[in-house]
Amino acid sequence: MSKKCEYIKKLSDMSDHYGNLLLALMDKYGAINLQEITERQAKDFYEVYISEGRKQC
Repeated sequence: MSKKCEYIKKLSDMSDHYGNLLLALMDKYGAINLQEITERQAKDFYEVYISEGRKQC
């Protein structure tokens, strides 16, 4: 599994039933789907989310 997939999986596991964190990730970077997200974007979003104490998006 690629690092990008690992970050997306972690965010998915922490998301609500509707995938709120994945949607927030795509909104932040203007992506239409998760394939458009780069590894760096997924990593940065994950680290900011974790550093903010897992605040709701």
